Amino acid sequence: MVIAASSAAHAGLAQAVIAAGKPLLIEKPFAVTLTEAEAVISAAERAGVPVATGHVERFNPAFVAAQKLLHGRRILAIDGRRLNVGSNRILDTDVVIDLMIHDIDAAVALMGGVPEGLMAQGFALAEGVAKRDHVLAAWTQRTPTPIRVSMQGSRIVPDRVRETRVLTEEGMVVIDFLNRRVQASECLLPDGQSEGRSLVPVAVQPQESLAAELTQFLDGVRAGRPEAVGVTVQAALPVLNLVWAIQDQLYGA
Repeated sequence: MVIAASSAAHAGLAQAVIAAGKPLLIEKPFAVTLTEAEAVISAAERAGVPVATGHVERFNPAFVAAQKLLHGRRILAIDGRRLNVGSNRILDTDVVIDLMIHDIDAAVALMGGVPEGLMAQGFALAEGVAKRDHVLAAWTQRTPTPIRVSMQGSRIVPDRVRETRVLTEEGMVVIDFLNRRVQASECLLPDGQSEGRSLVPVAVQPQESLAAELTQFLDGVRAGRPEAVGVTVQAALPVLNLVWAIQDQLYGA
C-alpha cells in the first residue's frame, strides 16, 4: 500500500496499515514529530511489516550515477540548493520538510556520520506566517573526517533549481536532479587519464525515479526482505532528526 496524504496524516494512517499487516510505502515525511516517528518504527518492527518512505530522489538517475562515481572517495563539502516558485500545493509544512529534506537525504546517503555545529536561518514571505518559505542551513558532518554541509531551500523564487555540488579531494561532482544530469571533474571519471578539474558530462542511464522506487519496494516485499524495500523508516530517521534540528533553530523550540 502507498500513503500520500497530507504530511500530518502520514503517521496515523501508517499505523493503521501496519496494524492490518500490509507492506507500506509512505510519502516523505513519514512523520512530523519524533514521537510519531518512533511509534511508526516500533509498530513496523513489532509487526514485522516492511515499511519504506518516499525519498524518491535516491532513485533519480543523476543521483544514482553520482553515487557510483563518489563511492570510496573522501568528501570535503556538500552544497545543496532546492529552489522553487511559489505554490499553494503544500501549505501544512515549511520549506525544510517540504523541499530541503530531499537534499538532506541525499547528503546523508552519501556521507553518513553525525551532524554538529548546526546554524539555520530563514523567513516567511507573508508577514505573520509562522512557517518559513526560504531557509539557509549549514553544519559539519562528523564522519571519520569532517564534512562541511550547506543547504538552501526556497519556494518563493522565480525559477526552479535542484542542484547538489559535492567537493572531494580529487575534484567536484555536480548533480542536477531537475534535468537528471551529472557533471564531474575530468580526473574523477573512471576512464579519465587527465589530472584536470574541468567539469565534463557524465553518462546517466535513463530511469523514471518513481517507477524505480515502486519497483524496488515491490521486489523487496516479494522477496520477503524488509530491509530491501527502499529507504526504510529506520534509515529515514536520521534525515528527519536533521530536519527537526533545523526547525528547532528556526522556531526556537
